[in-house]
Amino acid sequence: MNKYLISPEQAIVPADLLRLQSYGPEGNAKITAPVIVKPQVQMEEELKQEILCSAEEKGFVILRCSIDLDDDLERYIAIDKASVLKTVDSDTICRLLFIDQNITYYPTTLYIPFERKTHYFTLIFEGLPRHTRQFHFIEYTLGASPFYKYNIIRNNTDVYDIKIDC
Repeated sequence: MNKYLISPEQAIVPADLLRLQSYGPEGNAKITAPVIVKPQVQMEEELKQEILCSAEEKGFVILRCSIDLDDDLERYIAIDKASVLKTVDSDTICRLLFIDQNITYYPTTLYIPFERKTHYFTLIFEGLPRHTRQFHFIEYTLGASPFYKYNIIRNNTDVYDIKIDC
């Protein structure tokens, strides 16, 4: 077989980038553009299961947070990058990965208008270990009032609506 003849399943180049020159003797098209062929990987079944189990644990935890703002409190908020989820049973730490546009990283602060009595924002953390049943959200910060929420009961989705204490 000619070294330029490959099946479409082997090509991982989008079809519109391939230039077809002519058809070979088996009816396959000869490709004149460079083509990357998918590698064939052999893996022991035990190792494969271990990797799959590990991948299941590597999810995300999403905290959809709300905070009630009093008229007496400062109207500026931020979250420290050192915020974590800490498991109750094993003291495992899951780091903060992403924040949405409704909050900023400390020391930059976000002003909340006085008309708004409740403010909402979303935080995304590393996934919790599979065996975790309960965890704490803790903001380690040099700021005035750190956010925290203790004893959050784990659910099946790892998406939580929490009211933040500070």
